[in-house]
Amino acid sequence: MTVTDELLASAERYASTFANGDLPMPPGRQVAVVACMDARLNPYGLLGLREGDAHLIRNAGGVVTGDVIRSLAISQRLEPAPLSRTPGLRR
Repeated sequence: MTVTDELLASAERYASTFANGDLPMPPGRQVAVVACMDARLNPYGLLGLREGDAHLIRNAGGVVTGDVIRSLAISQRLEPAPLSRTPGLRR
């Protein structure tokens, strides 16, 4: 089995049990994170985030380029989810 085959099989398993489709598209913590694409780093684990908490934008070096600014602008223009409706979020 190739790495691509393994990744596709994992994606199918993930999709078959995905239960977070009801999360709003805007990030629940109303934040976007720009991070390095270094495969050794897990920004969600590092920052204590879960699915739906933040938009994560990764590139080489975590550099803020024109594309990153465009992505951040789109992220921040989405209507924010009310914090009180975000599962597990404490104020």
